[in-house]
Amino acid sequence: MILGFIIFEIVFWVLHYIGTRNIKSDVDLWNDEQE
Repeated sequence: MILGFIIFEIVFWVLHYIGTRNIKSDVDLWNDEQE
């Protein structure tokens, strides 16, 4: 039960990290297009 919770936490943080990194990249590209 605890092992499943740990796996869930790892997956959640990995998806969160990828999501925030993708958003940051999109913002950088958008700023480049504005200039």
